[in-house]
Parts: sequence; C-alpha cells; structure tokens
Amino acid sequence: MRWGNVFALGVIAQFLVLPVSAAPAEAGLPRNPNIRFSDAIDGDAVIGPVRAGMLCLPNGKLKWDDMRIPSDAAASAIIENALIQDGVFSTDVANTNRELRVSVDEIALHLCIPGIAGVGKSKGKGQISLRWIVSGRDNRSPQSFVTKIALTIDGTDPRRSSRLIETALVEGAHAFAAQWKAK
Repeated sequence: MRWGNVFALGVIAQFLVLPVSAAPAEAGLPRNPNIRFSDAIDGDAVIGPVRAGMLCLPNGKLKWDDMRIPSDAAASAIIENALIQDGVFSTDVANTNRELRVSVDEIALHLCIPGIAGVGKSKGKGQISLRWIVSGRDNRSPQSFVTKIALTIDGTDPRRSSRLIETALVEGAHAFAAQWKAK
C-alpha cells in the first residue's frame, strides 16, 4: 500500500474547548487536537507534470500517490504546534465539544528534476487549498475556512520527503488561526 493511500490530508481533529467560565479572550477557541488522516484525494489523481533534465523537459505526470505525506503523529504534532504558536488553543483543558476537519480541496504542483539522469536538486511551484471546518458537538452550524498556500520546491523531491506537505500544513494552520481569531 502506498503512502498516499495510508496517509492523506483529509485531517479530522477533535478539539477540547475552554469552559464557558473561561477568560473571554480564550473562550470558544479549539483545544487539544486528536488528528486522524483519511485518504481525501484519489491516489491516481494527477496533480501536475514532472519534468527532468537540464532543460526540464516533460517526463511524465505527478500523481497524488507519488507524494510523500506525513504520518498521523507527525501531522498531528505539526498542526498542534502551529496552533499553539498562534495562541489558538492550550493543552490544559479537558472539555471536548468541537471538531476540526481539514481536507485538501485542490493541489497543483509542477515538479522539475534538473541535471543528468534526474540527479539534480528538485525545483518547482504550486498551490494547495486546505478547507478547515470547525463544528461543535452541540449541533451548531459548522464554520468553514479556506486557506490557499503557495508551494515552493527548494531542492527536496516531494516524492521522497514529506517536508513540502509539512510546511504547507504549518502555513495553513497559521492562516487558519488568523481567520479563526478574526471571526
């Protein structure tokens, strides 16, 4: 089974929330994620072209299954740490009543492996669109947020390292936190 089938960016997280008597600045903010991945994108979905050689000539298609996706534990820690940095939640509350679902709406990526026989440093650009849906277990209407993150490949092949997706999760979590605070 490929990494893309085992771990995808369809992230489901349960958050713990401060009790009603909490300080007003902190009330209602998501707390303590429990993140589980599901395969949100078809593994055979083409997300962009692959180019290779000194002139970056066409050399195939990049599929979602080709990408290296972080593990459950790694993605959980990445998102949690980014949200903690932004002051969106703390780890000391034990009242579960919110859920956060994060999914990849779209991803487009252009990958080039320059050099002879594809041994050069990878480069490329793209964009990923993440949807963040916060819903309460009390049947309130869910709140939806979308973050669009520019992707830049800086030498590390995203088919061999999950660093590109990890960076997108961090940037997406920071953008989500800003939207959440502004609501």
